[in-house]
Amino acid sequence: MANIACFRQLRNGWLTVDFWLCTALMFLVEFGCALLGAPSPRLLEMAVCRDYYQKSENVSSPHDCKTQEVQIRLGFVLTVLSTCSILAATLMQIPMGVFADKNGRRAALLLNITSTILYWGWIPFVTIFTSLPIWALYIAPVFLFIGGGPWASGALVFSAINRQIHSSQRTPAFSIMEAVSSIADLVGPALGAFTMENHIWLPFLLATLSFTLMFVPALLLGDDEVFQSTSSEAQPLLDDNIGAPSYSRDSRRVGFIRSATAIYGISFGSFFLVSLARDSNNFLIPWISWRFHESMARAGLIFSLRAIVSSVVFFVLLPLASSFATNVMCVGSFARDLFISASSALLLCVGSIMIALSSNISTLVVGFCVATLGSGATVSLRAFLASKVDKSFSGRVFAAISATSTIGSLVGMPLMGTLYSLSISKEASDVSLPFVMAAASYFLVLCVIGSVQFAI
Repeated sequence: MANIACFRQLRNGWLTVDFWLCTALMFLVEFGCALLGAPSPRLLEMAVCRDYYQKSENVSSPHDCKTQEVQIRLGFVLTVLSTCSILAATLMQIPMGVFADKNGRRAALLLNITSTILYWGWIPFVTIFTSLPIWALYIAPVFLFIGGGPWASGALVFSAINRQIHSSQRTPAFSIMEAVSSIADLVGPALGAFTMENHIWLPFLLATLSFTLMFVPALLLGDDEVFQSTSSEAQPLLDDNIGAPSYSRDSRRVGFIRSATAIYGISFGSFFLVSLARDSNNFLIPWISWRFHESMARAGLIFSLRAIVSSVVFFVLLPLASSFATNVMCVGSFARDLFISASSALLLCVGSIMIALSSNISTLVVGFCVATLGSGATVSLRAFLASKVDKSFSGRVFAAISATSTIGSLVGMPLMGTLYSLSISKEASDVSLPFVMAAASYFLVLCVIGSVQFAI
């Protein structure tokens, strides 16, 4: 009965034309970026290789591009380009959120799509015109100041969805958006790797087509009409009058946790920690290859498994859990989102511990699946935080979430890289320190979310 009620709620509540247009936007931007995962480093390698041998007045071949000198230069270009791009995108996320709130989602999305096309189009442009110097690649991040590029797309789409739904619908709606992203991440890299074998320009053309098609759903989106809040959603952020009799006897103990400042700090801190911990996945394939003597290609198959499991989580488990909590357990949306977030954080923590301590590949795969089952932590936490903010500020809050996650990733990459180097520094080492750090971060998230759940 709960599933039937959930289906009716979905069909009659928020599965509107605008929802599917936003879903199409999310898929197109994720698919385009996923397509370029392998071709973009290869194109940069070609540009660096050509520049290196032009300066030495020698003719290069594909084999010559694998020399140590060229790879060192490529690593420098990748580091500078990616760092500048992430910093520029982070600086633009909050302004784009403010722009979306004040000028409408359609205008913000059009600017965002334009900046995405210009950003990804600049790299092949520099490579085509051989007269341009290699440092011209560093101009690409400048285009992100137009609309934030692909880093801001997700926040804008989530804010557009948030303005059309109420609190009881956020978790299943956001889970479908994440599921769409996981499908794009599953199909895009394989297609990009396949097409670049025939011609390196083909994946860039397909990605540009994908980004250009985003203009269609963006222009078809309806006018910015804020969904009229229900009485349960019109509550101010943690109004002290809510449930006052049950908390009045212990207000000193939970008063700070129930304050708006603490809720914002705990929520954004959780996004920061989860993003930091997820950077441990960047070192999973090298760890499997080193620890269990597997090839990189075989080790990479585990991410295909992640795409399958995460699709099940976002398409099936999260909507069912949300429906069960709402219709069967009669739990409010706030408590439901916090419970799902805490449960997901627990799964992430347990899975990371299993990966870190695994003595064989089978245990590691099981631990990875357990951790992937907890991938809905940020979905429900995002829904919880969105329920606490007026919808007229949707663009700003989702931009702040995205910026916080980006900062967490910036901190996490060098930290996890250092821990990985320590993990393999001794031949007798059998513990993956990046996943130990990830487990500790997830445990901290579990504790702070549990404190909020207890206090509210």
